[in-house]
Amino acid sequence: MPAAATKLGEDMLALALHECQAIRRALEDRDDACESIHEARKAIRRLRSLLALATDFIDGLDAVDRSLDRLAKGLSTLRDAHVAVVVAGKLADGDESSPWQAVSNALATSSDSLLAQELARDPGLAHRRRTVARIERTLKGLSWTALGVKDIRAALMRSQKRASKARACTEDDSSPENIHRWRRRTRRLRMQLEAMQTIAPGMAKAVARPSLGKQLKALHKLADELGWSQDLQVLRALLHAMKQAPDRSLLLNQLQARIEDAGRRLL
Repeated sequence: MPAAATKLGEDMLALALHECQAIRRALEDRDDACESIHEARKAIRRLRSLLALATDFIDGLDAVDRSLDRLAKGLSTLRDAHVAVVVAGKLADGDESSPWQAVSNALATSSDSLLAQELARDPGLAHRRRTVARIERTLKGLSWTALGVKDIRAALMRSQKRASKARACTEDDSSPENIHRWRRRTRRLRMQLEAMQTIAPGMAKAVARPSLGKQLKALHKLADELGWSQDLQVLRALLHAMKQAPDRSLLLNQLQARIEDAGRRLL
């Protein structure tokens, strides 16, 4: 086995374990449960993005990814509830008389209730932390020496193409599904390039277009814009379910207009 391939595998494992520790630390944080869940989900996405580069070359990573996907989805309802509170508050823009402020307040009550119910089912999120510990043990037990530089570079190139294809599909049809797919693939590519910037900067620079610094800056900007569009859609879905909300039809129309405007600015 070439030394470079062995070193790459060791470095990828080390970064994967670092992200596992970041997930556990976030889930242990008691100061702000909503922010802790947000940080845990970000670390899960970083870890899944990293592992996706090696899935074709290491037996057992598919199962790990499925466990991480379930873990993330188990936190998504809590995160979406909190995001809706924040976005409605931004739309209220500090105006206590705004109907958006009333929506934000109602969503905050619902978010707090959801969090309390979840913590009652999983006190201290201990079950989830045990899941992460099991994932760590599994990762340590896999064979990482099979990874070659050419393999990971090819995986990065495929990720580039997938992100470009998702953008092209959205340009043809800016449906919520296409925008969401573009967002996920763009975010994954950014995280993969950032991971390789740490592990193998030469590889990251060789794959990036037009340069690593410029592409990462562009991907961060795009991620912010796509994220705002997604947050608006999360709020719309929750508001749609609030049948008794004052001015609900008016607010839904306002949201739809903002979503369409966000979509136009993306392309």
